[in-house]
Amino acid sequence: MASPKKRTRSLTREDDEDEEAHPKKEIDLNKEPELDEDYDLDREDDETDDDDAIQEEEEEADHDEFVASESEISEEEKNKTESEDEDANDERSFHRNRAPEDFKAREDASWAISHLTFLRNRYGARNQQNIASGTETKEDDSEITMSLLSRWETPLIPPENIFERRLIEQCSRPIRKQLTVSDVSDGEGQSRLALSKPQVDKKFAHLLLLLGESEVLRGKEGIRVSVYGPDGNVHEMKMCADEDSHYLAAGWSKFVGEYELREYCDFVTVWMIRHRDTHKICLAIDTKRLSLTKVSKRISQAAFEDSD
Repeated sequence: MASPKKRTRSLTREDDEDEEAHPKKEIDLNKEPELDEDYDLDREDDETDDDDAIQEEEEEADHDEFVASESEISEEEKNKTESEDEDANDERSFHRNRAPEDFKAREDASWAISHLTFLRNRYGARNQQNIASGTETKEDDSEITMSLLSRWETPLIPPENIFERRLIEQCSRPIRKQLTVSDVSDGEGQSRLALSKPQVDKKFAHLLLLLGESEVLRGKEGIRVSVYGPDGNVHEMKMCADEDSHYLAAGWSKFVGEYELREYCDFVTVWMIRHRDTHKICLAIDTKRLSLTKVSKRISQAAFEDSD
């Protein structure tokens, strides 16, 4: 067995042989490292510049796209604003050119709608309960109803959808009425639309004077008349007269059923017309539904000029 000292000398000899075979390269720390002759110093900078250029191009493209998008939005907003300004100018011009009575009509209509809503809520359900139970309906004599009906303006001639204006040779002043139970009673022969004699004499007089011999109201015999309904459809009826009133019968019941007319909540407006082509007397009737109960005689006389 070799002694430790002898083994140490042996290892030292082997290390010397390795150094001779693979000499170590000494590095001078104070000397700049030598670069490979084939290495391009500008290559890395060029690659960096290329990346920066690509990034700049992409950013510029994104910016151009954003600017174009913003331009389109701005153009749309500009056009929209100009359109809104034109509409506002047109509306202001329209209102400036409107007559004072147009504004009054709009104000009256707005007022009427608000009061109708109030009256519907106040009387509508109660009126229907009274009718269903057969209880006598209490008359409405309130000032608010008086004001509402007094401000309800009726056209001097029928609306165009009921009777064409070109076919009117002469037209009476309109008569308005709140329908009663007897006006809408079931059964042929019972239902008839009664118009007070004073109203007819006052508003239909000039046309009644023009009636020919064949058109004279002869008591219960009456005369045949064409009645134009709210939708312009023609209904044949008989117009009669007695000591107290003029009334429509023999066809009125069908009229009531077709337009589903009911007592108290339905109001009718009646015009007497002489037809331009036939020269015959005919009637035009428009209807209006209001959620009211039976109005008092005071209101009826004041609002509808009814002296009956």
